[in-house]
Amino acid sequence: MDPATPWCTWSHRSSLSGLAVVCRNSRGEVLDGVSTRSTAISPTQAEGRALLLAVELAVKLKVPHSVFESHCQMLVDNVNDESAPNLLDVDQFVIKIRDLIPSFRRALFVFVPRSCNRVADWVATATLRNSLCSFWMATPPKRLYNLIKEDQSFC
Repeated sequence: MDPATPWCTWSHRSSLSGLAVVCRNSRGEVLDGVSTRSTAISPTQAEGRALLLAVELAVKLKVPHSVFESHCQMLVDNVNDESAPNLLDVDQFVIKIRDLIPSFRRALFVFVPRSCNRVADWVATATLRNSLCSFWMATPPKRLYNLIKEDQSFC
């Protein structure tokens, strides 16, 4: 699974977030994914929850080598460096993520621009709006299908 990419979309008014995880192989082909709505006190907290969701999915799928991408540099730094300043709104997720890292032969956490995974961004936004069917992986809407094809070679 290379990469497992978590994303979120957050609404300040409602504190609701749409979380999306898109699992790809090393060729960029989408293999699996999950999405859910959740509450969060900040966009960073929603990102932390999405990253934990991605790690939990990779553990469940028993993927030995994973690259987890996030567009939240502070979160990536916090997961990678135990001496990084604590982020109070994501500490609980970072601790759980670090506890799961030994489940992998290799797990990398990297920063990528949001533009490098438009699929996960689109799914997170559609999930927040409650406009995505629960079986989006099996039969993606046309716009999502097109993004999946475009995203394979975008970044």
